[in-house]
Amino acid sequence: MFVVLGGKEYKIIVWKNPLKKYDVYYKDKKLFSYGARGYMHYYDKIGHYKEYNHLDTKRRELYYKRHNKKYGLISPDWFAKMFLW
Repeated sequence: MFVVLGGKEYKIIVWKNPLKKYDVYYKDKKLFSYGARGYMHYYDKIGHYKEYNHLDTKRRELYYKRHNKKYGLISPDWFAKMFLW
């Protein structure tokens, strides 16, 4: 999957690391991983980990309360919120 932010194209791939769900690349260089594997999320918009979807709006609300800092667009926090929560 590709995402365009600020005119730059980022690639999201499923990661083989047992601890994370996805990796984000820019120009074939890995920037970071995001999404803790084994934990549930609200809804996986990429679709690879849909078995971890819980669709519980209360849990989603509590997640946003715990993760209320703003880290910017190109961060694991932003990608997790955009594609998993």
